[in-house]
Amino acid sequence: MPYINIFLTLLMLVIVDQVYEGHVYAEIVTTDEDIEYIHIPRELIPCNVEEGDKIHLSQSGETVMISCTCKKGILSKCQEES
Repeated sequence: MPYINIFLTLLMLVIVDQVYEGHVYAEIVTTDEDIEYIHIPRELIPCNVEEGDKIHLSQSGETVMISCTCKKGILSKCQEES
């Protein structure tokens, strides 16, 4: 009988509150609609972020990925203008 691996992927929307001295302080809205505050070392985020920007955290197993969005909607267009 073949085994099927099913990975649970958790996706969270994170809103950047402030960027200060190499750290990004951000807010996550939980499923209970509570706000949790986190900080992420700046070097772990693969794009330039500022207050109000949105990033996504996704977790599959023990792997966490950080991806970026931009206010214009398409990340590549934001990178071209930077």
